[in-house]
Amino acid sequence: MKAPTIAAKSESFKAAIMNLIRKQLTGCSSTQYKKDCHKKLLEVARQNLNDQEFNALMDAQKQGYGPLGGEE
Repeated sequence: MKAPTIAAKSESFKAAIMNLIRKQLTGCSSTQYKKDCHKKLLEVARQNLNDQEFNALMDAQKQGYGPLGGEE
């Protein structure tokens, strides 16, 4: 089974995550950031990925995987 790829969605997903991080860094205290950021990042991922892509992302996160080579 081939792992899903989000290449076609990467630009909108990247923009949504960058917007979220920018808001978190400029609008929240560090305590609030730590508490809320993961939940909000999951919400952004859910809005931009289908179920298979989201589940693959969560599996990769649990295993500590990140992008390879030229991937983002």
